[in-house]
Amino acid sequence: MKRVLTLLALAAVVLVSSCKGGGNSTKLSGPEAAAKAALEAVKKGDMKAFVNTFNLSDDDKATLTALMEDKLTKELDKKGGIKSYEFVDTNIDGDKAAVKVKIYYNNDTEEESTFKFTNVDGKWMQEMDK
Repeated sequence: MKRVLTLLALAAVVLVSSCKGGGNSTKLSGPEAAAKAALEAVKKGDMKAFVNTFNLSDDDKATLTALMEDKLTKELDKKGGIKSYEFVDTNIDGDKAAVKVKIYYNNDTEEESTFKFTNVDGKWMQEMDK
């Protein structure tokens, strides 16, 4: 019985750790899930899907998509694209959240980025820095 409890405890630790892990975690919720959706879109080069994670009007989304397809794609090309990422910290305060992510690029560089979200009608939407 003690061995079964130990194995269950170990499985729980692994499960919790995988939720905090890099771009391969599938058990995320809330603002981390929204950040993952944004990062996966960028990783795939789908700027329209990335921009759809923002809390913007349709006109603003169209403008931002065009800008991202030009600027962000060039920046990602210089870095060889995103290799992986990991969630460093998540801070939720009511309907606002900040998710700090460490991004690893294929050219062996890395950077930390903070995604800011607002809960809009039950959905975490990314906010533009002002």
